[in-house]
Amino acid sequence: MGLWDFIRELPVIDDLVDLCEAGGALLDYSESPAEYIALRGEMYWTEVGDTGQSTREWLLEQYSQVSVKKDDSGRILSGKWIDPHTGFTSSKPEDFDIDHRMPFRNIMRSYPEIYDLPQEEQLAIYNDLDNLQLIHDDNNLKKGVQPGDVYADSINNEGVRSRFLEDYRKYKERLDRKFSR
Repeated sequence: MGLWDFIRELPVIDDLVDLCEAGGALLDYSESPAEYIALRGEMYWTEVGDTGQSTREWLLEQYSQVSVKKDDSGRILSGKWIDPHTGFTSSKPEDFDIDHRMPFRNIMRSYPEIYDLPQEEQLAIYNDLDNLQLIHDDNNLKKGVQPGDVYADSINNEGVRSRFLEDYRKYKERLDRKFSR
């Protein structure tokens, strides 16, 4: 493992790199960058129901193949996760990102009427559990902000690709119904 890889694994650095990469995606965002930037800064993470857990912590716990270990504050320290797209396995939560099947900027481009909704509802749509998946952070970096239907071509496992596309399609159909398309 190189020095950058080691540094990249530190949770704070990992979050900063993810934030910078998200910022890079803004450079080609032309519809309403000011609104996008304001909203994007508050995307991570909403609480799941009344569980007291952030979306990220809840999904890490749900997708772990074993019981997770937590610190006194409830933060997940370890478990066992498998990236369904690549087969990458790790016990470290920082090795995994919660990825949006449909990135927010794609939702905004496809459904500009989302701007008419209260911010809480926009966040609920973006962080809908049906729009989220747990994948290896390196895989997430490679995916970038590609729409799910484009990204699916890079998933080698046919069964995983089919499930991913089905989940993506169902989420998009739900958005189409919500926004009367």
